[in-house]
Amino acid sequence: TYAKATKATLVMVLETALRLLHPFMPFITAAIWQRLAPLIGSDNSDILAAAFPINDKTIENQDIADKVNFAKEIILAVRNI
Repeated sequence: TYAKATKATLVMVLETALRLLHPFMPFITAAIWQRLAPLIGSDNSDILAAAFPINDKTIENQDIADKVNFAKEIILAVRNI
């Protein structure tokens, strides 16, 4: 169902964001991670033990990336005006 897929995507994004932000905001991300780890089924109760995220090429969508780049170009052009 859409609800399960949405929740799974939200958790994945939050988990990845926490791992990316940890070097810059260690205390906040560690506190959030301790509450999130049991929900995602992670054995790592400490964010330091979690692997740094890597780019997964299999989930990239070139069409969406092109649309985002086009929108960025429009925003840049409007700002330059």
